[in-house]
Amino acid sequence: MHDLREIVNAILYVNRTGIPWEYLPHDFPPFKTVYDYYAKWEADGTTEQVHDLLRDRTRRANARTVEPFAAVVDARSVKTSATSPKPVRASTPARRSKGASAT
Repeated sequence: MHDLREIVNAILYVNRTGIPWEYLPHDFPPFKTVYDYYAKWEADGTTEQVHDLLRDRTRRANARTVEPFAAVVDARSVKTSATSPKPVRASTPARRSKGASAT
């Protein structure tokens, strides 16, 4: 049996560094063990529950409401409707490369 704190540290290490599981340093428990815990916790919702709990505590500690009430909408994430008109593109003069000859 491995210390759960070391399992969590190993998962956080992989998340922070982006390394593949099999390259986990030998200071941590075996990568297969760490990945098995990670997969189990992802499947049963444990990681989401921990994330939500930490977010709520952090928001309370900073005197903010637990539930955020604002959102940011990026133009790339919003789809236009089929009935909206197509945008008009501004025309720009063609650019010449340095090697192009003047005509």
